Amino acid sequence: MAEASAPPPAIPDRQDSKEPSANGSGAAKPHESVFLGEDIEIFPDRRLPQYDSGEVKAYAALSRSNPDAKLFALVCVPHLIPRVQSISPLAAIVHPSFVRLNKHGIVFWPLDKAQRYVLIYERTFSEPLLQVGKPMALGMRQEDLLEHLIRPMIGLFIEFHNKDFVHGGIRASNLFRGSADAADRIVLGECLSGPVSFAQPALYVTIENAMAPPYARGMGTQADDLYALGVCLAVLLRQDDPLEGLTDREILERKIEEGSYAALTGRDRFTGSILELLRGLLYDDAYQRWTLADVQAWLDGQRLSPKQSVKRLKAARQIAFNGEKYWRPQILALDLEKNLSELSGLIDSDELNQWIVRSLDDKVMSKRLEKVFNIMQDLNRGVGYGERVACMVSIVLDPDAPIRYKGCAVHPEGMGNILAYAIARKEDIAPFAEIIEYNFVPFWLDAQDHAASVDFGALVTRFDGCRAFLRQKNVGYGIERCLYLLNPDVHCLSDKLKSFLVRTPEDLLFAFEK
Repeated sequence: MAEASAPPPAIPDRQDSKEPSANGSGAAKPHESVFLGEDIEIFPDRRLPQYDSGEVKAYAALSRSNPDAKLFALVCVPHLIPRVQSISPLAAIVHPSFVRLNKHGIVFWPLDKAQRYVLIYERTFSEPLLQVGKPMALGMRQEDLLEHLIRPMIGLFIEFHNKDFVHGGIRASNLFRGSADAADRIVLGECLSGPVSFAQPALYVTIENAMAPPYARGMGTQADDLYALGVCLAVLLRQDDPLEGLTDREILERKIEEGSYAALTGRDRFTGSILELLRGLLYDDAYQRWTLADVQAWLDGQRLSPKQSVKRLKAARQIAFNGEKYWRPQILALDLEKNLSELSGLIDSDELNQWIVRSLDDKVMSKRLEKVFNIMQDLNRGVGYGERVACMVSIVLDPDAPIRYKGCAVHPEGMGNILAYAIARKEDIAPFAEIIEYNFVPFWLDAQDHAASVDFGALVTRFDGCRAFLRQKNVGYGIERCLYLLNPDVHCLSDKLKSFLVRTPEDLLFAFEK
C-alpha cells in the first residue's frame, strides 16, 4: 500500500492535478485525464460502476510506472467526509482477502470543477458476489462459504481487532470474487470513502443503527461488523428473501418483532454448526452477540449453545396513539413526533406511565419518564415544547436508539458526520444546534444501560465544549466550530472555499492564490 501510511498531502502538486490557472487558461476539459502525483492517471470518462461505494463513484486508473497494475479510483464527494484518519491503521493491514490501497490524495476533478479527495485501490478482484438488481438470496453451499469466506474473514477481523479498526462496509455487494488466478477467493471491498456504514443498507446494520440515517450512525464497533457478516452469510446461504419488497421501516419492524435471525432467514432452515454461527452473529443484544473469540472457538470445533432470539420488550396490552395501536415501546418511540399534542396528553393524564408500569412492568423506564415529567414542569410551553418532550420520551422508551428530534435521528458519535452532510447540502442545521443546546446528549447517556457501549467521558467533554461554542457570537464560534470539533476529518465547508479541500493553513494560502 504505497504511501497509504503517510498522511495525505496538504495540497496536490499544482501541475499534477491540471488545475485551471487564475485567468482560466489550461482548464481541464470534462473528459481529460487527471493525475495524482506524477504516476497515477485517472480517467473521468471511464466509469466502473461495479466498484462504486454508495454515492461515491469509481473510475478507471493507471499507474505509469507499472502499467500492468489494475487500479481504480474512488472520487469522494463533499457531503460524505472520507475517513482520512483511518488510512494509517488500514495501511498496516495486508491480507489477501482485503482490498489494497495504492495511493490517496487531492486532485482537481474536471467533472465537478473542484478539488476532490481520491482513493486509488488495486483491482485484485472481479465482479461483486451480489450483482445490482439480483435477488438477495444466492443459495450458496455452506462448505464453500466456510472455506472461501468465513475462515479468511475471521483472519481479517483479527487484523482489524489488532489495529483497533472498524470496517463498517461489510455487505454482499461489497464482497468480490477473486481475479482469474484466484477465482475462489472472496475479497472485501473498501470502506474509507465516507463515514462508517454510510453505504450500508438498513438490512446490514443493527436495529438501533437502522433507526439513524447512514451518515449519522456513529463510529461503529467490531460488534457491528460481526453483525453485518452474519447478515452477509444469511443472504448468501438462503434460498429465498423473506424481506423482498419491504421498506427500510418494514424491515426494521420485522427485526424488532421477530429478531434479526428469524427475520433474515424466513422459511430457510439451517442445521449443524452453521446454525450456531448465524444465531450467534445475528443476536440483537450486542453484549450477548458472539465476539471474535467466540467465532474463533467455533472455527476450532468447539460447539457453543445456539443463542435464542432476544425477546424484546412487549406490552401485555396495547396503547393507542395517533390512531394506531402499539405493543412495543421501540416502535412507539419511532412515531412520537407524529402527534405532539396527543403525546403531551398521554403524559399529563399519566396514561403512558400506567402502560409502562402495568403492561410493560418496567420500573426503570417509569422512573426515567418521571424525570421527563419533572423537566416538563420547568419548560415554557411555547414553540418547540412538544418536540423537546418527544425527544426525551423517545429516549425513555428506547434508550439504545439514536437521539430523535424534529425529524432528525443521530447517534451522538455521528453528530460530526451529519453536521457535515447537512452543511454541505445546504440543509437546516438548527435541529442539531438545539440537540446540543438542550443537553439531549447527557440525557441520552444517562439512559444507557451499558456503560461500556460508548466513551461517556469523551462525549460529555466534547458536547460541553460545543455548548460553550454555541454561546459565543464571535467569528470562529457557533455551530461551525462544533462541526470541526466533532469531525476532525472534515475540510473547511465555507462557501467561499467550496472548490477547494482546505484542511491546513497551507491549503488556505494555495486557495487564495487560485
